[in-house]
Amino acid sequence: MTSEHELLEHAEHLIARSTTGILATADDEGRPWMRWMTGVLSSGRPWQLFTLSSARTRKVGHIRANPCVSWLFSDPDRETVVTLRGRAEVEGSPLAVQQVWDRLSRMAERTDLSSLCWDDAGGTVAITSRIERLELVSVAAGLTEPRCMTFPADGGEPAFAASEDAG
Repeated sequence: MTSEHELLEHAEHLIARSTTGILATADDEGRPWMRWMTGVLSSGRPWQLFTLSSARTRKVGHIRANPCVSWLFSDPDRETVVTLRGRAEVEGSPLAVQQVWDRLSRMAERTDLSSLCWDDAGGTVAITSRIERLELVSVAAGLTEPRCMTFPADGGEPAFAASEDAG
């Protein structure tokens, strides 16, 4: 993968195939919390990832207090891993929730959506993660060091970025 287009295509394909990833948030003391979530990518720019949740969950409180989030997706063999970093927003309007539900339900043919949090009592909210950085490692593709891209806030063209400590 030598071009930005190839890297994005590889990451998009992996996320679309895996559909379930790990969402990481931080509580008010900076402690990380992770959970499995079903998400779907936007079809265009800016790069966004959408999911649904009950308004009463810890993750929603974390995001409202600190919008910095990370997502991790991998193939079943964990030979290819995509890490996304960005900022999330919580939206409780019926229109926003319905739009995300519609996106997620298009995946229903290949994904079990029964784990999605639909909360009639406390309210269901849409969570939109605006992706700022992508890191991809793919042993299968010969990328043993992370290839990184950044995404401008204005929705402009993504660009290769220097790799941070992959730790």
